[in-house]
Amino acid sequence: AAGPAGIVAVGTEQIHYWDGERFTEASRPPDKTLHPEPGGGCSAPGWQSEGIMAELGPVAATDDGFVAVAARSESGWNRTPVCEPLVWLSSGGDVWTPSSDESPFGERAFVHDIAVVGDRILAVGGVSIDEAAVWTSDNGIDWWRADLEAAQLWHVAGSDRGWIAVGNHESNLSAQLGGDMWFSADGLVWDGPYERPPGWADATGIVGVAMLDNLIVGSGEQLNRMPAGSAGLIVGKFMDE
Repeated sequence: AAGPAGIVAVGTEQIHYWDGERFTEASRPPDKTLHPEPGGGCSAPGWQSEGIMAELGPVAATDDGFVAVAARSESGWNRTPVCEPLVWLSSGGDVWTPSSDESPFGERAFVHDIAVVGDRILAVGGVSIDEAAVWTSDNGIDWWRADLEAAQLWHVAGSDRGWIAVGNHESNLSAQLGGDMWFSADGLVWDGPYERPPGWADATGIVGVAMLDNLIVGSGEQLNRMPAGSAGLIVGKFMDE
């Protein structure tokens, strides 16, 4: 993640920040001992609540620093989803502080992705295997759930033009298809779902989405093309009129 406060690179348990000359390991990264054991496990598909290690999830840059989510997890190599995570804040990437001692997303909730535009932070995930959720915050401490109905949400991105969330309007546990879209001007009230537009249907599995002004870029696998499993990029425009 890169922003006005610098650059951070994130692994499953370590965070490195750019000190101007090289990447240096954070002296106080998110502390796994502060993460409570998940009270009711996790409602995300395929997750096991063994609570063995702290697992860092997505990280985003804010105007004042960085925001990250982290939780206990059974394995440290797969960062999606992050179940019942704490929110961690840092001004420069070296020292990280939890915003509270409890997950602001609630018991059994999970987070797949976070994004920041200006002073607004969005997190997408779910509260069950077939009920997705979007949470918003203006400071990383206070969070509230936005108005959006979806079965699964995998990715979120934003720009000064607005926000896009990508997921499935119906539950699909066999693959992270993520071809349906929701749009929002402020991250609070959402319009959709819009089913796959022309061109997007070639990407069977969406693994990321980004926005720059009114451009939308999606990356994923095109399983119905040869060679099988080849990667692909899709570029579209955010239409707000």
